[in-house]
Amino acid sequence: MRILSYHFGHDGSITYLDKGRIVYHTQLERLNKFKSNAIPSRELIINLKKNNIQADIFILTWVIENNWCDKIIELFKRNNIITNQTQIVKIGRKQHHIFHALCAFHFTKFTEANIYVYDGHGAAFYNKDDILLEEAVSGYIFKEKKIEAFKIYYGSKDSDTYDGNIPECGVAYAKLNTSLGLEYNDCGKSMAFSTYGKENSDIKSFLNEKYIFNTKYFNGQDGYIPIQNLKQQLTLNKNDDYSKDIAWRVQKDFEEKALYDIKKFIKQFPCKNLIITGGCAQNIFTNTRLFKELDVNVSVDPLCNDQGISLGAAIKCGLEVSYKTINRFDDVFLGFLPEYNLEIFKDYQIKKVDDNFIVDLLLNKEVIALFSGQSEQGQRGLGHRSLLIDANLDDAKERMSKIKKRAWYRPFACSILEEDFLNYFESENITKSPYMLYVFKMKKPIKSIVSKDGYSRVQTVDIENTKYFNLLQAFKKRTNIPYLLNTSLNLPGEALVETLEDLKFTFENSDLKYAYLPDINKLIIKQN
Repeated sequence: MRILSYHFGHDGSITYLDKGRIVYHTQLERLNKFKSNAIPSRELIINLKKNNIQADIFILTWVIENNWCDKIIELFKRNNIITNQTQIVKIGRKQHHIFHALCAFHFTKFTEANIYVYDGHGAAFYNKDDILLEEAVSGYIFKEKKIEAFKIYYGSKDSDTYDGNIPECGVAYAKLNTSLGLEYNDCGKSMAFSTYGKENSDIKSFLNEKYIFNTKYFNGQDGYIPIQNLKQQLTLNKNDDYSKDIAWRVQKDFEEKALYDIKKFIKQFPCKNLIITGGCAQNIFTNTRLFKELDVNVSVDPLCNDQGISLGAAIKCGLEVSYKTINRFDDVFLGFLPEYNLEIFKDYQIKKVDDNFIVDLLLNKEVIALFSGQSEQGQRGLGHRSLLIDANLDDAKERMSKIKKRAWYRPFACSILEEDFLNYFESENITKSPYMLYVFKMKKPIKSIVSKDGYSRVQTVDIENTKYFNLLQAFKKRTNIPYLLNTSLNLPGEALVETLEDLKFTFENSDLKYAYLPDINKLIIKQN
């Protein structure tokens, strides 16, 4: 049974499942080139046809009702990806949280687990009082190859007084984003900014005695202008200590609320294995505290945002109609296989090289783009589509920022050989971090890869990530240093690079000079 699943939303994605195995899964923005956009593109159709993808079942999910679904069906029929015999299933947002849960479970080796989904918005319905309720937090148990919901909490934008209302962590944080002048979903930027703040006695907790967010702090015209209990409009200015302290307070309250709710959840529904997912699981500071402070085995979904919805929908359908089990995921390198059409670089120098040559360039203070195999899915470059530089250079951050144009308050991440991780970072019970889902205090901080608080977002790399592992090993052999500064291969406002055409766009619109293709041992060099 061949299942094609399409999620239309701000984290739109498509998943192809065949014979109980996820064959391809990718964010739609990687193909249509528009950040946070799910509109189908010519590149998507080309990849589906090139890989002979046809569907027996076609699933459509969405967050907001729209008129695109019929257009997508028509487009796919016209290109023979679906036919008149294809079963078309329109689900919308009805099972949003259970799809998060199923996606998350299949990134673990657990045979049974409780799954905690905390999100901005999930399934929605109107209650008897005509108040619109949305899934905010859900609990599931996966046992004996079955998943069941055992607790769902609802939030409401229509009523702050509704008795069953549990204001969503995600919505509370999003209100901070817009108050700072960021986009609604720019939680990662606000989180980075919060590290520059501190506890301020003039700023009270936004949590009440029941650990519920008082979101009135961020109410205002169009949700952008904070007017109540705030001394000033918030900014991202380097000298605006008040805004930094507000962000710090929201982050700490977010952590405390998450810990309070999840501990309560575990007490009510005891478990030895706990999986965390939903958009709020992107908060790496909270994830780290959960790992430290909970006396259970914790796993965080690497595709916890809505990108995972098409995966979860495909898995649920597969289990219901065809397969006894769905193969677990070993990694997030799930994109379409790239074509190495080097002829598009006719004005560039192309050179046959090995890892040692790349180490020479790194030691010569160069930024290197790494382009290898199927792209990693999610928000982080993990060695298949990455930009690298020697983290120990005094000006490493400045050199990388010439390409990335990174805001002053946003740190860069670190990739380190897993075998050396504990020699450089403090960690009580986390021994690997392949997806950059946690932060760790660096024993001897390197300024280019730590934030103001001395912590770094870390990717540990083992032999399974073969090409990147080999490069890090070569760098360590020459320098006795097992880590590099690593950031995603994309320009500001652009989706992560997917194809060599995207890589060429990056060359032509930045100061990038070198790109290494380890699968074919080629280096692309931009001519001056």
